[in-house]
Amino acid sequence: MDVFSINEYNKKTNPFDISITIGIPDQSPDIHAGIIFKDNSKTKFLHLAWDLDLRLEEDMDNYSKFKWVQFKYFFKGDIEDVRKRSAIRFFEMVFRKNGKKIPYGTFYKYSKISRDGEFILGKGEFGLTCATFIIAIFEAIGIFLVDKSTWKYSSEDDVWRENLIKLIEEKLHQYKHMLRIFELEKGRPRFKPEQIVGASMSKKIPTNYKYCKKKGKKISKFILA
Repeated sequence: MDVFSINEYNKKTNPFDISITIGIPDQSPDIHAGIIFKDNSKTKFLHLAWDLDLRLEEDMDNYSKFKWVQFKYFFKGDIEDVRKRSAIRFFEMVFRKNGKKIPYGTFYKYSKISRDGEFILGKGEFGLTCATFIIAIFEAIGIFLVDKSTWKYSSEDDVWRENLIKLIEEKLHQYKHMLRIFELEKGRPRFKPEQIVGASMSKKIPTNYKYCKKKGKKISKFILA
């Protein structure tokens, strides 16, 4: 599997690059994903860390165990470098406009990021996750990673929500307002970080749920090993 360490990413020679990164952050129990990119050879990490907490980081010390995969939609060449630079400028604009504006929610269907970088909450939804933020920001620039209509609910989705509810009740009391949200989202399909990372590894997009589920299981085993 084409999965590499953060140190290997820092050694990449292309001054402009866009990839997807995944791992378990320090002091966190859960798999997390975001967009890692090179802007004039400087590594940056864009990700929705939590509720109202979109981050653009240059210090990867807390993510030393993360892995990255080559985003196969992009390929080497001058034209692609132009597209990458354009995408990177858009990523930075989205961060500037939405640093503390994107709420956390696990059901995703209609929410989106507009072409001018504004987050628009979909009807009947509560926000985005790290995984659906990746989907939404790429869709805003015309890159459709997944066919959302193929996504299916799994009992594992609500097991994960129950664990999140328990974590908030026991340790993260300041987020008690989110408990009702997670209860309301039960029974709805969840886009897992490892599935979206799997989608980015495909040369042909959008990918469907079946492909991403299979790829995601391999990635999660690799990350958790």
